[in-house]
Amino acid sequence: MAMKYLILTIGDREKPFLFPETVGHVEMARVADRREAVSAGFVKLDGRKIVCFGRSEELDIESRGYDDSLLICYYLASKQASVED
Repeated sequence: MAMKYLILTIGDREKPFLFPETVGHVEMARVADRREAVSAGFVKLDGRKIVCFGRSEELDIESRGYDDSLLICYYLASKQASVED
C-alpha cells in the first residue's frame, strides 16, 4: 500500500512529510503552513526498500524518485529500511 508524501523546504533544509492516500497534497501543504513544496508523489515499501514515484497532480510537482527515497530513509533513521538503487 502506497502513501503520499511531500518534500518541503523548512528553513535551509528539505524535510519529508508522509501521509495517507486519502489526504490531498494541497491539503497537507496547507497544514504545513504553505512551506515551499519541492517534490511530491507516492512512497511505498518494496520489501525493505523505500521507493518514491509519481507526481502530485494537485500541486503539479514531480517526485524526484531515488533522491526523495534517500531523504525519507534518512529521516526515518531505520536500520530496517534501505533505498532502491
